[in-house]
Amino acid sequence: MNKSKIKKSLKNLKEKTEIFKNLCINPDDPCALRKLGISMQKKGDFDKALEYYNYALENSEEKEVEYTLIGTIYYLKEELDEAVKYFELGIEENEHYEPAYEGRNQALLENQLKLIELQENLISRYSN
Repeated sequence: MNKSKIKKSLKNLKEKTEIFKNLCINPDDPCALRKLGISMQKKGDFDKALEYYNYALENSEEKEVEYTLIGTIYYLKEELDEAVKYFELGIEENEHYEPAYEGRNQALLENQLKLIELQENLISRYSN
């Protein structure tokens, strides 16, 4: 293992230790729960990430962040209607929170592209 990989591993371990320390002091700490969710999301465990984001949401004073993170998970799971719903909740919570708008717009665009593809398939299928 080279030095940069070792440094990166140590940094990740330090970050995780901080998260767990914070959760030991306050198991309802939304920032620590959010970080755990992000960690699970990076690993591809979307269900676990959703679980942590929802726990964070219960005690968060910045609910727009959790709503947007939840919306992102649904977007990644290709559950676009559910994604839009959570991005909208983020916007309702804070109308100036740009990531919620960006997520909503991307999910709406993706949904529209899927509808166009479906329509084109139907047209080609039945126009022969």
